[in-house]
Amino acid sequence: MPRIGHPRLAKAEAITCLLNLYWNEPAFVKELQSLRQPYAQVITKLAANQVNFLLDCKKALPPDKYQKTLDIMRGGEFPELPANLAQRLEEIQQQWLELQPYLDGLGALAWKWKLRAKWSAFMLAWYDICHVIFSTFQMPKEVEVPLDIFDDFYPWAPPLPPLEIKVSSWAFIHFSRQQMIEEIAKELQEYEQKIKNSGLRERPSAIARHCQWWFEHYVKGKTYVELEKDDPSVVQESIKRAVWNFSRRVGLRMGK
Repeated sequence: MPRIGHPRLAKAEAITCLLNLYWNEPAFVKELQSLRQPYAQVITKLAANQVNFLLDCKKALPPDKYQKTLDIMRGGEFPELPANLAQRLEEIQQQWLELQPYLDGLGALAWKWKLRAKWSAFMLAWYDICHVIFSTFQMPKEVEVPLDIFDDFYPWAPPLPPLEIKVSSWAFIHFSRQQMIEEIAKELQEYEQKIKNSGLRERPSAIARHCQWWFEHYVKGKTYVELEKDDPSVVQESIKRAVWNFSRRVGLRMGK
């Protein structure tokens, strides 16, 4: 069954998809690396500092204060921190200040390459830092996440409180495993409907396809007629509408 979508996560998925395309465009990467080279050491240190800072916060702070530190990249208010963590935070903020010329250069590069959004410069830099983190800490690109810790991932409130299902050991005496699975499935279905009733809908299924059309049209210069020829299963008006909707989803300005 289709997963439920969240507008903020759908936007994040669309931005990530778009940045992946840019990072595989040799001419763009060449210009970006030229901008990046003078700041390579600062970027590497900042990547390590941010990971270690959050890990140390996780160990040292109670859950409610740690949750607030997850706002670090969104300009949120920090809780009062122990002296050593406060000093580390100042170092991180100073490193971001040192990267300001790099961010300014990324902003100009993004505008030149049609990546015209308020988030462009920061997300290009953050994407760069994430590459360093994954390579330095040898982190897997995909991990299995326990169902009960997703609330710790996001700085936004969840749509609903967690669903709790308790099964008495006596149930195994009175019911078969299949009967219990059917009962649990009913509870999951009811909970899913409550989430949908809160205003969320099914996850957009064609983000990657629409992203590719956007990139081909605005970056590669293909017309909608050419895109239709590349994908005869879709008429050009549908492609045009999808590209426009993609621009709106991620906040891209497409004027000259």
